Amino acid sequence: MKTGDDEGVLQINSSASGAANGFQIDGLDTAGVNGESPATTYAKDATLEVAGGGGTSYTVNSSTNTFSNLMAGVTLVVSKEENNVTVDVANDNGAIADKFQALVDSANAMLSEIGNQTAYDPSTKKGSPLTGDFAVRDMSQKILSGVSTGLSWKTQKDAGEDVSAKIKSLKELGIELDSTGQLSFDRARFLNTYTTDPARAKEAGMALGDKFEALGDAMTTNLKSVITGRNNEITSLNDQIDNWDVRLKAKREALQKQYSDLEVSLGKLKDQSNWLSGQLAGL
Repeated sequence: MKTGDDEGVLQINSSASGAANGFQIDGLDTAGVNGESPATTYAKDATLEVAGGGGTSYTVNSSTNTFSNLMAGVTLVVSKEENNVTVDVANDNGAIADKFQALVDSANAMLSEIGNQTAYDPSTKKGSPLTGDFAVRDMSQKILSGVSTGLSWKTQKDAGEDVSAKIKSLKELGIELDSTGQLSFDRARFLNTYTTDPARAKEAGMALGDKFEALGDAMTTNLKSVITGRNNEITSLNDQIDNWDVRLKAKREALQKQYSDLEVSLGKLKDQSNWLSGQLAGL
């Protein structure tokens, strides 16, 4: 930064914060300008001192002003030094319901796109680009089946024993199929389920997320396989077309040579015919 006609200040910053990202530059003139030493601010972590039970306390460090390792699902962002700060944490049920709504909206968007790409108009007798494509139609069937079959997951008892938990119908979470083949989300029903038994609702939500993730992974693998197979088929057809071009070119050249030879033979026969005609005329 220029501070005068022939003077300036050089400031060097690390690209990342925290004590682990500090650095030191050797070789600078310690006398500096006007006898002043270069100013150095040493890298350090942000630190929180958390009061524990019985008058004890412990510290938590972060290379940034964001602390995400205090408790599950909670992130703190600090902006200045402060003493005796109390942080209150409460569940945001509305935000959780929003996540479920977003999941339902995403599934519906996918179902709608599949419907558009596979639609058939009987009045015009025209189909869409993917009409009749089993791989695409199978995707929507698996999504709808995944919703209609409910949920099953493993949970932990206090004794540590694995037991199975089930939700026969996702209607408990406010999710169900409507008459149009789309999913609907009843926000009030979900919030009632979550308020009544938040632990069960959380486990069911995680199981539903895992189920859709597994469906997504399986569909991705299947579509990649289908795309690879069809690309290979296209390549094979293009190779066959190229081979036919080569064969047709060779056949054309052979026919051209054959007809050229025939023209030569016909020319000779014509000459002989003319000669014979001349001989006969002279008799």
